[in-house]
Amino acid sequence: MEKTTKTGMERICPLHPKVMTTLRECPFTDVNGYVFPNREGKVMPVNNLRKALIRNAKGADIPVISFHGLRHTFATLCTEMGASAFDVQNLLGHTCIKTTERYVHPTRSHLCAVVQRL
Repeated sequence: MEKTTKTGMERICPLHPKVMTTLRECPFTDVNGYVFPNREGKVMPVNNLRKALIRNAKGADIPVISFHGLRHTFATLCTEMGASAFDVQNLLGHTCIKTTERYVHPTRSHLCAVVQRL
């Protein structure tokens, strides 16, 4: 399986143990390592994944979000849970901290909690 990023660097993506358990139990995990293979066992086109995300969000009656939006949510939640900007930068695979700063959107409740801890 080819492992490339926009920068051509290999990146390690740690996963939560619950995610690992779910993936191991997943009947549709392909022998090539793809979680969502197409019918031929190859990489599923991004548009198909996007459509599946939208369909499942609507089916679960939750707001529709893009994969990119999930990255922003992940960055924000990591920061709100105490991860450093450097940690989030590495988790997202950004080479520049300025890029990571654009991904983090602190919530009002988080900012209020920060002030209350002073």
